[in-house]
Amino acid sequence: MFDWKIIAQKAFTIVAAVIGTGCFVGHCHADEVSLIKQGQPIACVVADSRNTTAAGAALLDEAARWLVESLQSASGVALPVLAEADDRPALVIARADAWPEIAKVAELKSTGFDDYTISTQADQQRIYVLGNSESAARHGVADLLRRWGFRWFAPSPKWHVTPRIQDLSVDLNVTETPRLIERRIWYAYGMSGDDLKPLMQDYQRWAAANRLTLQGLTRTGHSYGNIISRNQEAFAANPELSALLPDGTRDTQRSPNARKFCCSNPRLIELVAEDRRQLLETDRRSIPEAFMVSVDPSDGEGTCHCAECARLGTTTDRVFHLANEVAKRLRKDDPRAWVGLYAYSSHRMPPTIDVEPNVYVQVAMGFNRTPYSLPELVERWSQRVHAIGLREYYGVEAWDWGLPGRARGGRVDYHRTWIPFYADRKLNGINAETNANWGAQALGLYVASQLM
Repeated sequence: MFDWKIIAQKAFTIVAAVIGTGCFVGHCHADEVSLIKQGQPIACVVADSRNTTAAGAALLDEAARWLVESLQSASGVALPVLAEADDRPALVIARADAWPEIAKVAELKSTGFDDYTISTQADQQRIYVLGNSESAARHGVADLLRRWGFRWFAPSPKWHVTPRIQDLSVDLNVTETPRLIERRIWYAYGMSGDDLKPLMQDYQRWAAANRLTLQGLTRTGHSYGNIISRNQEAFAANPELSALLPDGTRDTQRSPNARKFCCSNPRLIELVAEDRRQLLETDRRSIPEAFMVSVDPSDGEGTCHCAECARLGTTTDRVFHLANEVAKRLRKDDPRAWVGLYAYSSHRMPPTIDVEPNVYVQVAMGFNRTPYSLPELVERWSQRVHAIGLREYYGVEAWDWGLPGRARGGRVDYHRTWIPFYADRKLNGINAETNANWGAQALGLYVASQLM
């Protein structure tokens, strides 16, 4: 039988000791908490929604029901899901700030969005699954299910593994933090129809089960079109905000998603900074932990040809001049604020100017028209910026047509070689585009998910 554990190890760092086996079949020792005994429910599962938003409460409830449904499929036993614990033993799923003393004893630091702890308190007959975010608490649930023998090798239920459980007790104290703050593998093509929603739900369960990012905090995608759409009157009244084209006209006639900016224009800088400040404020209403907004240029090549922009330096220098100015303005009012963008297209080469400490870059792992190999390019970027990630292309329909051996995502050796390599070079995130061709990619994508 193929041993998946040999080929991939999850890149989460265990910072507290595992004190027991996590679960076992047999009698319960004094320092353990029983969930199921002799095929009977002993405990309840609590989705504690304190200190969360409505969306966060829904995520905690979904995580609780996922755990209960998984255990029911393995044992035939249905544990009740409650909003508050009663006098029964309980497995509590919550934000860490709802149980600060438990989190403190577990040495769960408050800075990592995806950090979580699983803490067994035998004297209370409680198991706490606490995360710095609701997503992190769900990672804790995924961790427990994995320790109990569940596997989601691919989205299709045909590739799920369900153990057989009669007795289940927990004696586990562990705190984990991911090495990568973003671990995304996402569909880029063909999955938006209503008839495909069940397949998307299968994918989302697979991603959650393997502790991948479904709701992350980095923002690096193409942003100029969004900025134009949010400030249409200003751009219509002030063509000088847009790039000067080689023919002497301003870039005002193309689709907003294709236009470039005049990055040296002081008014543009102020407009973008204020727009991104407002966007970050809006984002925090639904995701209080939000800290980053994108200032990445529109897709495709191009730059402003005015004399002022030319004096800024290379095409990358022009893009990063704007990014730096926005980053400084945001940081002045909010020390937590960052801006993000890709190293891509006309701004693929590293800048020759200094980069502000709150600028985040994801290096695109395709379209490389530089003198450097991709590893060399990542190395050079890592020397110029304070935080770096990868914009990966695990599957692109127009490149590989989903054929076996063609998609990068399906190549086990690629992931085993390069994910650790880049992680050792300041890499803190992978944002990987792919497509839903699991027949050709399942093994590789599963390995990638375990290495992230």
